[in-house]
Amino acid sequence: MKASILGCGWLGFPLAERLVQEGWMVQGSTTTKDKAALLETAGITPFLISLTPELSGDDIRDFLRSEVLIINIPPGRRKENVREFHVAQIRNLIAHIERSPVQFVVYVSSTSVYPDTDGVVVEEDAGHPKRPSGRALLEVEQLLMTHAHFESTVLRFGGLYGPGRPLGRFLAGKKNLDNGEARVNLIHQEDCINIILEIISQNIRGEIFNACADQHPRRREMYPAAAARLGLQPPHFTEDGGKAGKTVNSDKLKDKLGYRFKHQPG
Repeated sequence: MKASILGCGWLGFPLAERLVQEGWMVQGSTTTKDKAALLETAGITPFLISLTPELSGDDIRDFLRSEVLIINIPPGRRKENVREFHVAQIRNLIAHIERSPVQFVVYVSSTSVYPDTDGVVVEEDAGHPKRPSGRALLEVEQLLMTHAHFESTVLRFGGLYGPGRPLGRFLAGKKNLDNGEARVNLIHQEDCINIILEIISQNIRGEIFNACADQHPRRREMYPAAAARLGLQPPHFTEDGGKAGKTVNSDKLKDKLGYRFKHQPG
């Protein structure tokens, strides 16, 4: 089996390495020659590809000669036109997928597609995101899930942490932070990779899943403790705890995949 991963960064690169270990032929995209060399050393066929939002670089037709395509490119932090830019990226990509052998797309989305609300949210509650990046992700989800040429599954990951992104560094030393009572919705890199592999190996198509660890500690409890464990100055939260915020429920994923999270924040 062959898989192509669009975006071999913090998550995509170790995912590609794991797929190689599992016996897959893997093609991975990057935007730099240095990273391309690293991919090749790891047994991953590298492609230099950029979406600006048009596709440019190496032959996209060769890159898409796979059964499975994993799209792992976030909307980014552009100050303007975030939604329009990311949607244009994916529309341009879809035009190439339509002419390729790809039959199954896994799209890495985010829990930012949910509204700024209190209480538990499930997959059906997506809509009216607060940030433009959330609106971009939601629109792209709909584009992929309704396309007739291929099938897709969407993974809405929570906040990402793991190697190179320890929780203790996120807010260390910051003062007068708001929303101390808000619950966190986080997922470890290893769980992200395990879940993607389960989606592919079980051939679970046409689904949307939340993917966050089971435990949702309060910000004012978790981040100071995590900073202290690294010997860093803990963050300080204001007395006004703010809203409890949303708690992302991942029961659908656990039930459908039979998956149990290996890592819990806190």
